[in-house]
Amino acid sequence: MCTPTPPAPPQGDAVELSAIEAVAAQASLRDVPVSSHKGAIGHLLHISGAVGPAGASQALRTGIIPPTAGLVTPEVTHRVRLPLVSEHAPPVTVVAVNSFGFGGNNASVVLRTGAGSHP
Repeated sequence: MCTPTPPAPPQGDAVELSAIEAVAAQASLRDVPVSSHKGAIGHLLHISGAVGPAGASQALRTGIIPPTAGLVTPEVTHRVRLPLVSEHAPPVTVVAVNSFGFGGNNASVVLRTGAGSHP
């Protein structure tokens, strides 16, 4: 699962989606669920970097992939999936959180469950 958190106009979202597609292709991944909290809580600027990992941790704990609030017609993708409703996934063991901000303030973090851990 990947949770982008871009405080950007729609063109920024398209660029980020393209980048996630490219990384998925390079890793030979398919059907990677991607969601964003931006539609539910808006542009939080600096605090946005805290919300993404919190939501991603919840997906690791529960195995539930959240939808992107307000997303009605997802972009056409080849490697990623943009869920329109919450969905249960096979055990989620790794999530990536991207935060691409104004003026090139970018960060990504990868969270993983521990060996032998149980939700």
